[in-house]
Amino acid sequence: MVRTANMEQTEKRKLQILQGALECFNKKGFHQSSMKEICKKAGLSPGTVYHYFKSKDDIIEHIADREIEKAKELSDNLMQVESLEKGLSYAIDDILGSNEYKEGLQVYMEVVCEAGRNRKVGKKLLKAEELVLKAVRKRLKAEKIKTDEVSHDVLSEFLGGQLELLELYKRYDPSAKKCAQMAIVCKKVVKTLLQENQG
Repeated sequence: MVRTANMEQTEKRKLQILQGALECFNKKGFHQSSMKEICKKAGLSPGTVYHYFKSKDDIIEHIADREIEKAKELSDNLMQVESLEKGLSYAIDDILGSNEYKEGLQVYMEVVCEAGRNRKVGKKLLKAEELVLKAVRKRLKAEKIKTDEVSHDVLSEFLGGQLELLELYKRYDPSAKKCAQMAIVCKKVVKTLLQENQG
């Protein structure tokens, strides 16, 4: 019981620090934000912040870890639903209906740019992407969805790319109405593509 309470406190503190860091990164960018500013924004002492994160790099790596966790969840869902089309449909609704993109485009671009400079971050983002693509490829093969012109690899990369584009689109903070319409368009494209190539 004590251990559970400690774990909950740890997660709460990390979330508090991450939120402060995201606000700083969104306003000033990763390299222009200081740990002192992150501490102030999080409302915590430097000692407390450094207990959980040793540096800004540590914070951005943790953000990349969150991407891996989201990818695991998505890939598990894609493997468990009755069809790839249904799984992608759920993913489209989840992305376009989510409130998790409040940190906006700036933070997303900071993480992507940092992936080019920080090998650990880069590897984590690639791992997240590969988890989803692997699940899509498995479903394509299992459901005998194929085309003579395009391999399963290319087809899975196209479908995975569409989900990434939706995440990017959502970071521009479109209205609920636009998100609903975008979901309709995306689902139609996925349905047509998969049904036309069903073996």
